[in-house]
Amino acid sequence: MSESLPSLDLIADEARLQLEELVRHLDAVDAKAGIVLGASAAVAAIGAQHFTVIRGPGMGLAVVAALIALAAIVPQRFATWDGAELRDYIVSDPVFTKLALLDTSLVIMNRLRRLLQKKVSRFRTAAVMLGLAVAATSLGTLGN
Repeated sequence: MSESLPSLDLIADEARLQLEELVRHLDAVDAKAGIVLGASAAVAAIGAQHFTVIRGPGMGLAVVAALIALAAIVPQRFATWDGAELRDYIVSDPVFTKLALLDTSLVIMNRLRRLLQKKVSRFRTAAVMLGLAVAATSLGTLGN
């Protein structure tokens, strides 16, 4: 069977690397969204110290940015291996097992990509909202 699948090892290795990269990217987006969350809270707190009608929109935008950033970092379930199922492969042909692992890894990879796209979209929206909040709060500060 291994002769009929000569590139299986190469593809399995690449899939493993891609999965690791996706997990790192997910972690990085979570970290960045955490920064936006903290900065949004700071902008809202600064605006609230000397509340004026002009600063109100900035505070509102900061709160919206914080909520969107929070939505980006909320822990979500994603597909992983079921240990009990893996045990069933112990006596299987190694090539068959590797192919089954690869197929499942590809499914997991596609699900992680969709999750990453959602997180990145939320992060970008939160970052834009934070930028608008900073601008609005700054204008409110300069107006005083």
